[in-house]
Amino acid sequence: MNLISSLPDALICHILSFLSTKDAALTSVLSKRWRHLLAFVTNLDLDNTIYDRPKMGRKRRRHLPLERGVVDLDLYISSEHEYPLPPQVLISKTLVKLKLAGTDEFIIDVREVSLPKLKTLHMNDVSFADESGAAFGKLVSGCHVLEELVMVKMTWDFCGACSVSNPTLKRLIIYCEYDDENPESVSLDTPSLVYLELTDTVAAKYPKMNLDSLVEASVGIRMTPDQVFRGRDLVNRHYGYKLRKDVSATDFLMGISHVKILYLSSQALEVLTFCCKVIPVFNNLIHLTIETDQDVDWESLPNLLKNCPNLETLVFEGLHYGDTNQCFDDGYRFKDTNECFVTGADRCVCKPWLGTPSWLSSSPVKKLKVLKFGEITNYKDDMDKQLDLINHFVQTMPNLEEVVLYYDTPFDSDLEIVSNGFQQLEKVASTRCKIQVVSDSISFTTTVHSSSSSSTSGLVFFKNTFPLKILDIDSVVFEEEGVGFARLLSGCPVLEELVLTNMGGKTGSFALLTIFLDDFDENPMSVAFDTPSLEYLKYSDNIAREYPKVNFSSLVEAHIGLRLSEDQKYEEEEKEMVGNATNFLLGLCNVKILYLSAKTLEVFTFCCEATPVFNNLIQLTIESNDESGWDSLPALLPNCPNLETLIFKGLVHKSTDGCGNMCLCKPPKNPSCLSSSAVKVLKIILSVDIDDEGMEMEQIMHFLEKMPWLEQLVVYFNISYDSSVFDLSKKLQSIPRIASPKCNIQVISPNLSLSSTLPSTLSKKWSAPPNEEYSWFLKALKNMDDLPDNLLCQILSNLSTKEAAVTSLLSKRWRHLFALVPNLDFESFSSQHTDHTSFIDFVDRVLKLRGEDHVNKFSLKCGDGFEDEDVYPWISNVLRHGVSDLDLHVSSSLVYWLPSKVFVSKTLVRLKMGPEDGPKVKLRNVCLPKLKTLILDSVVFVEGEIGFAKLLSGCPVLEELSLRNLEWGYWGSCSVASKILKRLTLCCAHCDDNPKSVSFDTPNVVYFKYSDNIAQKYPKLNFDSLVEASIDIRMTNDQKANVRFVSNDDEEEREMVGNATELLMGICNVKTLYLSYDTLETLNFCCEAIPAFSNLTHLTIESNQEVGWESLPELLKNCPNLETLVFQGLTHKATTCDDDDVDMVMEIVMINHFLQKMLNLEQLIVYYNTSIEDDLVEVSSQLQMLPAVASSKCKIQVISVSLGLSVTLPISL
Repeated sequence: MNLISSLPDALICHILSFLSTKDAALTSVLSKRWRHLLAFVTNLDLDNTIYDRPKMGRKRRRHLPLERGVVDLDLYISSEHEYPLPPQVLISKTLVKLKLAGTDEFIIDVREVSLPKLKTLHMNDVSFADESGAAFGKLVSGCHVLEELVMVKMTWDFCGACSVSNPTLKRLIIYCEYDDENPESVSLDTPSLVYLELTDTVAAKYPKMNLDSLVEASVGIRMTPDQVFRGRDLVNRHYGYKLRKDVSATDFLMGISHVKILYLSSQALEVLTFCCKVIPVFNNLIHLTIETDQDVDWESLPNLLKNCPNLETLVFEGLHYGDTNQCFDDGYRFKDTNECFVTGADRCVCKPWLGTPSWLSSSPVKKLKVLKFGEITNYKDDMDKQLDLINHFVQTMPNLEEVVLYYDTPFDSDLEIVSNGFQQLEKVASTRCKIQVVSDSISFTTTVHSSSSSSTSGLVFFKNTFPLKILDIDSVVFEEEGVGFARLLSGCPVLEELVLTNMGGKTGSFALLTIFLDDFDENPMSVAFDTPSLEYLKYSDNIAREYPKVNFSSLVEAHIGLRLSEDQKYEEEEKEMVGNATNFLLGLCNVKILYLSAKTLEVFTFCCEATPVFNNLIQLTIESNDESGWDSLPALLPNCPNLETLIFKGLVHKSTDGCGNMCLCKPPKNPSCLSSSAVKVLKIILSVDIDDEGMEMEQIMHFLEKMPWLEQLVVYFNISYDSSVFDLSKKLQSIPRIASPKCNIQVISPNLSLSSTLPSTLSKKWSAPPNEEYSWFLKALKNMDDLPDNLLCQILSNLSTKEAAVTSLLSKRWRHLFALVPNLDFESFSSQHTDHTSFIDFVDRVLKLRGEDHVNKFSLKCGDGFEDEDVYPWISNVLRHGVSDLDLHVSSSLVYWLPSKVFVSKTLVRLKMGPEDGPKVKLRNVCLPKLKTLILDSVVFVEGEIGFAKLLSGCPVLEELSLRNLEWGYWGSCSVASKILKRLTLCCAHCDDNPKSVSFDTPNVVYFKYSDNIAQKYPKLNFDSLVEASIDIRMTNDQKANVRFVSNDDEEEREMVGNATELLMGICNVKTLYLSYDTLETLNFCCEAIPAFSNLTHLTIESNQEVGWESLPELLKNCPNLETLVFQGLTHKATTCDDDDVDMVMEIVMINHFLQKMLNLEQLIVYYNTSIEDDLVEVSSQLQMLPAVASSKCKIQVISVSLGLSVTLPISL
């Protein structure tokens, strides 16, 4: 306690801010120092459930928080007495958000209103002292920057005229409870409104509806119960549909006719029937959702859909409709041929769409979705009625491309029955139509495709397919050889894991592939892998004579066990190539984790023309034995520039002349390849004891003396004698010097559970820690037990949840403390079922122990093997407890649809989600009022640009948006529009198409990173505040092939294949700019003119040997204020050479050219990535021999980051 009391007041108050005010008040009894500290905490949370009214003597102090400049005020008053709102609340100069809630007795007495900073106003179940409506209008007009207004459970139709008028309002939600009376008048004068949600009784008139900016509306207007009864009664008694004269919704519909996304409740559908003279034309409407009900018919739907000429997506929530019992009345809706009752029937079996004018035959709708398909609500519903209706849609709608039925059934046979029913259709209106039946309950989908070749326009269902995800085949022979195996794979469309043992095979679209073939004396003729989605490969076989196709685009981890046949082993003695594995290695070069057997090293040596570059490889495991040499390692390691971890399973290998610079078998002739290695962690697994003169010890010493970046050496010594571990530690301490001073050396014996750690400087002997250290630890632990739980939880919050859980073993006091930490971090990527079970139990236990405590951050990372019923409750739990930072990294097979609750959270400030092939999101309502950071990776928007626009409109304070691997090329228009956004990262997935149109309306963006194919046009680009930009626009593969085919000297034949001029014009105010080599090529062929970058002071150019610099002269000429120019490489198309030495000469020539031409140059810095000091000296000497420089002030510096050296040349050269 003395240690904590020594902290400054500001830090202690920050610690107390994590507690509720009531809990923080308990610390006042600790000492005089703590008595009043709680009063200085910036966040106050007061809950008075004891007294209905405060004492009169304290009444004057109720506005104290307002005097302190409160920004966010949340008041909930529940009292049996009238409790007026303090008038000081309505004249606050600092309030940004105000939330008022309570019972009907919570009264707002509006006298003077001045809320100059208020942006969000929520009112729930409150009343106004003045019931004339003037008080409400005065309140809204006094909020000059109001952007969001929410009114829930409010009787706002207490007066003759109900009106909302505010020029800055962007979001408006009005939810009024059921009422037996209609408002006389409702007006909405909100020209900036983007989102409207209105649930209320239909008004008698709507005199003013100013909704010019409206994008999305959810309409739930309804008639009174008496009006509903009278309207339906007249229809049932065959008097027809009588339009009501006392109410009218026509003006309201006219006001929202510019909307793009519209949701209509079933009650609103009935209002259109009885309370609307004419339905206006919705020219902008592209997405319409209709809620259906078994008591509401579809009389208004024909006119509504006919007046939506640009509608693309139509969604039905259910397929229910009311039976009107007028089928035999020829004067009304249905023909008399449709009998309501048939023999033996006890209900109406009419089909309301038959005998009517075909209101669907001219519909432009391309996508039809049915939610809650198959839902039976009462005796009137059955599956036949719903299937008949879908058949009618498919047979009538000519532009339909996709029908999706969401069928909530736990039985896969139900999906098969429905799918088979659609196969029986004799004709369809659209030959492009595809019908999909989706069941979330069993994660199963069946698809029916229309056949363009069929003269009957019938539907063809792909049979003999099943949802197989794992296939394990051992010693199976296919009679049709490769044909039978290929047929098997083509019938498994969702196969993710394939294991082949003791047989041969080819391709698939799966994620894991294991092939283990018997040792035999023949080599396969040809082996091909066309598996672009494969993530894991385990391949053991004789090397094939050829590998014509190897497609491993998504490969992450590979275990390779290639081997020579017996005949090839004899041929290897002649030192000639006995096969060719080059194509196979090129296919593997994107892998991140690689395991190579000892026999594979032999294949690399004798069967490979050249070793490719493994740019993504970060972990490499090498298996060794005394029959295979290391000849291929000197070429392999330099081609792994980003390798971080190197693992050797044994160090004994065959001594040859080829591995001399990798080890000490033969005297090395060249500099060791280890000296340029980037490896930071070296692990060596030994299974035998090490003698003083053994080669293993010498090899370890060689590694330590040559590897300059090594930070950790771990030797796993599989021995059962503890003395051997200490002996090996002593031998390692005797090494005279090591290349890396940061290297930590550790010797571990798994059998003995011993670990010996040597100091990084190797300057003192290793010894076990003295017993006094353990006693000090126990004493410190006892002192920590005296700290309060809240402070201990704050300390534990610096650990991961898994690490914090270990402290539960310390004592009973610590048993459950880890579960109360506000930041939760769970991670499990294990494939073992037991690990899944224990992980689920662990997460469930932690959340249960927390009870109702607030969650600040929740991070969940888990792979395959979990069920959605495990994960969904976790997400719902933390959302319910006010999580502000949510990080979801889950498999798409687990969370195929992201829970909708995530997008209506009132507390989220940061949201990050999406691994590769991330989840899909379907958005109905989006309300994230506090979200400032949104990071999405590989997330698919089911509704395309509509869903994306809906997401942005629901994030009113979003400041940072990062979208990676976004597939938006198929959207009609790709657009990002936000007035608040400050940082925007948009990296689109590689594809073969160019977006049609891309727009950015982001006037406050400061940082912009953009990677995408060049668009056909950029109609709107608003980057008024842009400071820094990183641009990577590229042409498609076809476009690159076309332009590269044209000769560089034939300028007349070169044609533009796109136009990036508009994009450059949009970012021309930038100060710092990065251009990729793809962008340079795009500027060469896709830009009419390069604009002037008057503000640009820092420019970075990335170079590539396949791209020229044709666009650079005009670009640099148009940067009049450029101060710093950075080249990432100097090799480009005009200077490319196969000889490294010649490349170096050309780069020196290029630097010489810069120095002779740039008059204002003051500093030239050359970063030379070399680990050899002589190379640095040689380059410096060549630069000193330059004949002349254009600038007498220029200072030249050559820096080697690898060596930590810098050579500065004199100004005079």
